[in-house]
Amino acid sequence: MLEVISYEVDPPTAVVLSGWGNRSQWYRNLQAAPPVAISIGDERWLNPAFEVLEPERGVEFVERYRHDHPLLMWSLDRFFGWPRKASDEERRALERELCIGEFRPGDG
Repeated sequence: MLEVISYEVDPPTAVVLSGWGNRSQWYRNLQAAPPVAISIGDERWLNPAFEVLEPERGVEFVERYRHDHPLLMWSLDRFFGWPRKASDEERRALERELCIGEFRPGDG
C-alpha cells in the first residue's frame, strides 16, 4: 500500500506513506535502483528524486494528514492494527516506525 499524504504544487513534492514499511516491494525496488517514473493523478514525473524522511519529520506529515483527513486516518489506524484509544505519545511512537518518503520531479 502506498498513500500520498501530502502533495505540494510549488515546489512539486509528494510525501508518501508505505503501509508495509521497508518490506514493501516498491520501497525495496527503490533501494535497488532509482525510480524511472511515477504517476500522481494525471501528472507523470520522469526520473523523480526520492528520499526517506527522518522519523520525526515523517510524524509531522502523518499528524497533519490525521488532522485534515480523520476518517481516512481512522481507516489506516485499523489497517495497521493500532489501538483505537492510543495516547498522543503512543500514536507518535507507532508513527515513527512507518516508512515515509518524499518524491520530487527529476530531470526528465
